[in-house]
Amino acid sequence: MSAGRVTGVVLAAGRAPIDVCRCRNGNGHPFWLRRIVFAELARLHGDKRMCKLVESSHYRVTEVDVDGTVPLDVDTWDGHDRLLTAGRR
Repeated sequence: MSAGRVTGVVLAAGRAPIDVCRCRNGNGHPFWLRRIVFAELARLHGDKRMCKLVESSHYRVTEVDVDGTVPLDVDTWDGHDRLLTAGRR
């Protein structure tokens, strides 16, 4: 993920409590969160807690169009290896 993508999301962020990137192949990182969601996010567990929060309908979510695809999920050694392999292409 490039610094430009992060900057683009920050600049495009609206007033919704949550902004997510809408990539060519789905929604993904980075997310932009407002303070109002922090307490609920802290109560959730697991590596998919951000998805649970976005899909909960507790908060309005804005999708920010970005160029590219959803970044690889890297929270295991297998994910790490996939990331390294993808970087060699």
